[in-house]
Amino acid sequence: KSWELRSEGLLVSTTEKGEEKTVQYKCDVPISFPKVIAGKYTMMASKKVGEKLFRSDQLNPTNEARAKADVELMAKAFEFYEKSLGPWPFPGYDCFDADTYYGIESYSYTLLQAPNTTRFVAHEMGHTYFGGLVPNRYIADTWNEGLTQYVESVLFSKNADRSLDMGFQTWNLAVPLTEMGIAHDNESKSYFRGAYVMHMLSKEIGLEAVLAGLRELVKTSQGKDITWLSLRPFFEKSSGQPLTWFWNQWVQASKFPKLDVFGVKQRPLNGKFETRVFVRQAGTPSPYRLQFLVRIKGLGGKGMEKVVKMNSPEAVFEYLTDWQPTSAEIVPFEYSLVRGTFTLPIAK
Repeated sequence: KSWELRSEGLLVSTTEKGEEKTVQYKCDVPISFPKVIAGKYTMMASKKVGEKLFRSDQLNPTNEARAKADVELMAKAFEFYEKSLGPWPFPGYDCFDADTYYGIESYSYTLLQAPNTTRFVAHEMGHTYFGGLVPNRYIADTWNEGLTQYVESVLFSKNADRSLDMGFQTWNLAVPLTEMGIAHDNESKSYFRGAYVMHMLSKEIGLEAVLAGLRELVKTSQGKDITWLSLRPFFEKSSGQPLTWFWNQWVQASKFPKLDVFGVKQRPLNGKFETRVFVRQAGTPSPYRLQFLVRIKGLGGKGMEKVVKMNSPEAVFEYLTDWQPTSAEIVPFEYSLVRGTFTLPIAK
């Protein structure tokens, strides 16, 4: 009876008999996998935000500094999630230490190895929405990991763990998101590819349209079987744009373009400099609709850049400057999932 016993949802009753304790929990959120944990835990820190209570429950040896850091992080993540995605469905959230198991989300609480609580607790809280309120079967699709990685790592944590950088490097993984059925297959790249694709979507339709689509998903999809394919209509509705092309390229495809700066031409023009940057894409059955940054640089820190779109095998982008550019660069990072040669010096 000295142990903490926990399952999903709300505590309904506790009864004790001799040295034993029985607890009953009730969860009105239709989740895929209810879980139970039990152990000799000590509540090391707590924090209330309004009526919501956030707690750190630790095994021996305890660490008060880690506990305080965890509850502060949980409180901030809760405020961000509720503002961005909608009402939090539980009275709060608990973070429990695990002894040998690496950790798992559980919607109203999480279980994480002690060294990883501060690193991952905000991510696991995100699964209260993606995997909890909007369930996932966990055996056929990993959309919930991609969306949670995007909302927590990219938006809330400002890419502190470099999720976008790792997502950009998945251009060489020839597996589409729709076929990444188990989260930890493919070296867990579904987390980073999914987060990167969602970030690319925000560059196409705007962050507010992405968040509006996510809020509608959370509001209307409780208890439904959601996949990467069934996510598209939510963002089409929020943006007012057809997005079949985006899903075909970045969600359902496994081969991505090679994008190269293959030439730069420059000439004096009426006391200024006209610079033309030639860009080519190849490696896919038909040209992709691409978006990226084109940047030219000169001496003394001078530079100019603009976001451009390209849907043909080759394209030319022109600049007119009062100063002489010395190099041209394309920056697909954050905009497209490609490989290639992105920088070319301008010959004098």
